[in-house]
Amino acid sequence: MEMLAGKKVPAVYFVLLNWKGCQDTLDCLESMANLSYTNYCAVVVENASGDVSLSAMKSWGQGKGIPVSEYEYGPAGEGLRAISRQQAGTSGFRHLLLIASLSNTGFCAGNNIGMSLARESGAEFLFVLNNDTVLANDVLEPLVKTAQSRPDAALFSPLILYADKKETIWWGGGDFNNWMTPSYRHKGDGVSSLVCSGPYESQWASGCATFMQASIFDKFGGFDESFFIWCEEWDLSMRIRSGGYRIMVVPSSCVYHKIGRSLGITSPLVFYYSFRNLLMFRGRYLPFYKMLAYLVAYLPSKLLKALFYTMKFRQAGYLLGYFDAVLAALRKEGGGWARQ
Repeated sequence: MEMLAGKKVPAVYFVLLNWKGCQDTLDCLESMANLSYTNYCAVVVENASGDVSLSAMKSWGQGKGIPVSEYEYGPAGEGLRAISRQQAGTSGFRHLLLIASLSNTGFCAGNNIGMSLARESGAEFLFVLNNDTVLANDVLEPLVKTAQSRPDAALFSPLILYADKKETIWWGGGDFNNWMTPSYRHKGDGVSSLVCSGPYESQWASGCATFMQASIFDKFGGFDESFFIWCEEWDLSMRIRSGGYRIMVVPSSCVYHKIGRSLGITSPLVFYYSFRNLLMFRGRYLPFYKMLAYLVAYLPSKLLKALFYTMKFRQAGYLLGYFDAVLAALRKEGGGWARQ
């Protein structure tokens, strides 16, 4: 049992999703291997990339001397099954658990699968990360300390900095306005303005880096899988706050984010999911009269943007995405985009 100053060091399990981003995932894992914390494991869900990602991650773990266990996740009804299991180590990066999903389950379901396995494997804390992040070597200690001292809070996020501008903040907390439009606090500010301050409250936790006690996952069930990808962290944050808990930013903990690596910043996929999911999200949390006013203003402006992107990038996916998103939101149909 790992001990620190006479106390048991809680087991932290990282959860990452890999989809056509093998090198980013390996970079993230490499940064994990250098952490100062002494009791952590990682679960990586390989989301049917159709490349060498799984074998590359297995080889990386074996090369580092980290025990590697392999699992396979099948279609609905089949669930998770073990392919090979190794005994976890006793200290440091103790175990790498690799899940090969036979289909692209999406960000939400994929992370839920990973968190479920982490919980079954003995996780006391869960840390959901984008695979295109790199970690500061002391990222975990402030998060664990804050979570242990704040039973009134359920979600914790570190300060998220640009990977290519490491002194500049990408996300330092967030708010919602009266129309449930999310905003980023401190974006573009220098890290020195916050890194020495204490934890503070936020209205939402970033899905790029979300830390929680495993019992919170048991209680709230992780991300709503109908979102597939995008907006899921805002929905989870709303459910957490409705359940009476706070959300905290821990600025003495830092991660570095390579922005827009998974889907691209203005790809048709991003356009579809962000549009459809914002309609779904606001439909849940705005009163009817506000939602009606929002639609009157928002739908025409979004159509113009779809037309602009279609002409600029010469891709019909933006216009198709617009109409598919409106229909899906009206029918309350979540999940993956059929044209993906």
